[in-house]
Amino acid sequence: MSASVECSPSSALMNWTVSQGAVFYIAMAQHTDGTVRSCHSMGSNCLIQGLNCGKTYTASVIATDMKCNSSQSQLVTIETGACPPTNVTTSLQCDGNMGTVSWTAVARADMYLATATGDDGHTHTCGSNSTDCSFTDLHCAETYAVTVVTIVRGCHSDPSPDVELRTGACPPTNVTTSLQCDGNMGTVSWTAVARADMYLATATGDDGHTHTCSSNSTDCSFTDLHCAETYAVTVVTIVRGCHSDPSPDVELRTGACPPTNVTTSLQCDGNMGTVSWTAVARADMYLATATGDDGHSHTCSSNSTDCSFTDLHCAETYAVTVVTIVRGCHSDPSPDVELRTGACPPTNVTTSLQCDGNMGTVSWTAVARADMYLATATGDDGHSHTCSSNSTDCSFTDLHCAETYAVTVVTIVRGCHSDPSPDVELRTGACPPTNVTTSLQCDGNMGTVSWTAVARADMYLATATGDDGHSHTCSSNSTDCSFTDLHCAETYAVTVVTIVRGCHSDPSPDVELRTGACPPTNVTTSLQCDGNMGTVSWTAVARADMYLATATGDDGHTHTCSSNSTDCSFTDLHCAETYAVTVVTIVRGCHSDPSPDVELRTGACPPTNVTTSLQCDGNMGTVSWTAVARADMYLATATGDDGHTHTCSSNSTDCSFTDLHCAETYAVTVVTIVRGCHSDPSPDVELRTGEKRQSLSV
Repeated sequence: MSASVECSPSSALMNWTVSQGAVFYIAMAQHTDGTVRSCHSMGSNCLIQGLNCGKTYTASVIATDMKCNSSQSQLVTIETGACPPTNVTTSLQCDGNMGTVSWTAVARADMYLATATGDDGHTHTCGSNSTDCSFTDLHCAETYAVTVVTIVRGCHSDPSPDVELRTGACPPTNVTTSLQCDGNMGTVSWTAVARADMYLATATGDDGHTHTCSSNSTDCSFTDLHCAETYAVTVVTIVRGCHSDPSPDVELRTGACPPTNVTTSLQCDGNMGTVSWTAVARADMYLATATGDDGHSHTCSSNSTDCSFTDLHCAETYAVTVVTIVRGCHSDPSPDVELRTGACPPTNVTTSLQCDGNMGTVSWTAVARADMYLATATGDDGHSHTCSSNSTDCSFTDLHCAETYAVTVVTIVRGCHSDPSPDVELRTGACPPTNVTTSLQCDGNMGTVSWTAVARADMYLATATGDDGHSHTCSSNSTDCSFTDLHCAETYAVTVVTIVRGCHSDPSPDVELRTGACPPTNVTTSLQCDGNMGTVSWTAVARADMYLATATGDDGHTHTCSSNSTDCSFTDLHCAETYAVTVVTIVRGCHSDPSPDVELRTGACPPTNVTTSLQCDGNMGTVSWTAVARADMYLATATGDDGHTHTCSSNSTDCSFTDLHCAETYAVTVVTIVRGCHSDPSPDVELRTGEKRQSLSV
């Protein structure tokens, strides 16, 4: 007898040799747990079914003739085929529709074979000698029944119970794209996919950059596409977070780009502006727009690379953009480029005159965005003056006197001048006098200035300015006036201004006025003791022709001396006099002011009331006198007939001669001594000596 399982995990084929007289045979297989499975046959084999997989059975056969059974045949061991794996599970990898199946290992298994059977009967298989394997080419949106069999020595187990594996969604179909002209917005649409949670569309540019949009319906839009780009658009379906494969590429071409290198230029006159740009490939037309600050706009179009705006407002800042038009679709506008139009002329122009110097001021109301203003004053004879400012006023500093000007102002913006404002009148002040001449009055340094009268003048003011900057003024409503306190030896620049209604004209051209010489300085006096002669000296004065010195006594009498050097002498001064000495410089016959007084005191006068008396005994004579103010000493001299003399001195009012000759007639004089200087002698007084006392008086 023999037995074989023939790879089946649940049956075994029993084979034996027939016995004589046997009608049929019974084969039995018994497991150690007591389970018995059997089969019977009238031939030489039968198939025992219902065996458990992966078990070991003991099998035997008995024969029967329907009355008696034979003894049991020898025992045969049967090992059934492997069991299928257990705990089979599946999982899906979202991307690429890959599915994985895993299970619990089966003892002594050599290999496992997994099969995924789709709804339409197509299958995918994977094999493994471990406890999992993966299907790599599953169909999208498919529900698979997955089973696994164990393979041991080439025999397959029964398949494991079916386990479901659902693959990811399919990509959408019927994908189409469309472009919205303005703003380069593109829309993609598709046919809905069953059970889809979401769709994600991707637009990939020529350079690899991407844009995405998503939707839970059947279309979405890209809002930020690049201009002039060809995009490849795909859509994936998302189910439970898993993305399908992308749909086949669909092309989306975006609209033209706006022009580049946009520049503007202004034609100053007439406020015409031109905009230019670089050409865009395949452009049909270009449209330029200039938008003002208040929102008003001007347009121009061209099929070349520039166009012009002809009716722009003055003093406006425009934002200029250009769009490209291709097949009726407008590109996005180019970035704003500024175009500033020429300024409007100022308004409320007024003028005012600054009295001094004929300076005129013009003012106006500010113009928005003005860079500068230029004012022009045009005189009656066509000559003009200008001033400029970046504020709302400026001044003309060099206007002509006695002129009526027409003043206009223009606004300047980026070098462009506006039209001029309406004329406004500006009248300038009077002209200075003409034919100004000066003359000097010798004594007292008085100078006179004269001029020709100016029409409508109210007053004239003359100014003499010295070399050191000091000045003297005089005024008059006629044609001359005099300066009374000029400095000596000074060269003055004399100007005259005309005054009309309180406004001063410019000064007349300088006219020179030279004053007389200064008096000498460092004047000193000295006295020659004898004869009351006094000398005065001084420091020389430049260009002096002569000097005249005057000594004025206390009682007003005067003495003079003159010199062309630096000293002179008075020869006839009074005794005992205090003189005030001054010196004047004489130049071209004109006398300077006198120098400051310098004192000169002359010598004392001789004493008066001189009397003599004789003392008989011893021929002693006494002389007496009236005291002289400030006298230091007195010296009396008695001169005899033969010329011999006797002297006596005293600091009082008398002195005595002690050694007179007898019978002599003396002439007695007395001199006053002050600071060592002797006065003239007093008149002679006689003194006679003799044998007896005599008394004489004069």
